[in-house]
Amino acid sequence: MRLDSLALIQKLSGNIWTDFNAHDPGITLLENIIFAISELGYKTDFDIEDYLTSKDGNIDLRREALYTAEQVKECFPVSAEDYSSFFSKYLKGAIRTEFLNCTDGCYEVMIVAKDNSQLKKENAEIALLKSFNELWNDWRLLGENISSVKFLWLDEDSDIEKVVVETAKHQVVSVEGIRRDFLNFAPIVDQFPMIYRKGEDALTLQKFLEPVEFLIKKFLSKIDDFADLFSVDVLKTSKKKYCKILDQMLAMYGMEYPDELFMKIHEHEGETAFVNLLRAKVKYIRSLPALHMHRCGKYFGTRLEIMLGVKNHIVDGIYLNKNFGKIFVVWGNSDTYSEETRNSMEDFVREELPAHLIPVFIWLSESLPEKISASWFYEK
Repeated sequence: MRLDSLALIQKLSGNIWTDFNAHDPGITLLENIIFAISELGYKTDFDIEDYLTSKDGNIDLRREALYTAEQVKECFPVSAEDYSSFFSKYLKGAIRTEFLNCTDGCYEVMIVAKDNSQLKKENAEIALLKSFNELWNDWRLLGENISSVKFLWLDEDSDIEKVVVETAKHQVVSVEGIRRDFLNFAPIVDQFPMIYRKGEDALTLQKFLEPVEFLIKKFLSKIDDFADLFSVDVLKTSKKKYCKILDQMLAMYGMEYPDELFMKIHEHEGETAFVNLLRAKVKYIRSLPALHMHRCGKYFGTRLEIMLGVKNHIVDGIYLNKNFGKIFVVWGNSDTYSEETRNSMEDFVREELPAHLIPVFIWLSESLPEKISASWFYEK
């Protein structure tokens, strides 16, 4: 690289620049730039785990918004067959669970269990039903509910699969690495021959080199701080660049944030709106595993609240009988938003909901109550 650079200098300015020895300030500056480029090439050739490893020798997956496939895959049950397979696998104490006869969003469920004479069936059914309800409340889709649960008890001699699958436990496997000690980049002025660092011209030379030195050191320091620069919590850049970094993190999981709609909703907040947008994105990334795994279920309202920055209540058929095809979305303080903004918010919800559900929007002029029950709806 040095020889190629000298050849280029001779070609471009050979008539006026004839001293290419090491003591020449221009050559010294050239050699330092070559060193910086070589250093940059050396650092960028590391494996990605070296950049993500913090100074304590570990990779903080949560801090870098790196989630495992088990945490963010969108394989939630959506059909009767899916529910049957899922609950047969994860309902502890049951041999098999069958979802049958779905009518108006309500399933009839049959839980197959082994008859154990040492336990009273009544107590066993209560325990199974409690476990079933916990799973169902976690994994049910919006607009779906259970109409009845029946138990089928089998004795020891029954020719039925006897394997009971315990509830799955997802655990993040921490990744460890060794942070390499990068070469220190000494100030360019310190590498000049002594004759140029003393005397009357030393200060002039230093001022001349400061911009170059500053840019090179800043460029290289970005690589040293890679783990911090791209972490969720550490803001070492401008707000706009930080917003772009958060967008890149969300894009890894197929998520695009509605920035324009968020800013339109919060335009009355002025400059604070953009800061709140950044906070909302960080909150979404922090909650991303749960939001993705349950995005069409119990966390749907939470997703809307984080993405739009507006409190809401989501009520579906679990509260209102014979309304399982509808999702009621309740917002408050309607006078705060223009009609155009309200329409945009409603359109956004329609795009987020599964296609088989019809959203019904209710705007209140007053603030939202803390909780909404079926009786509140009937009164309205």
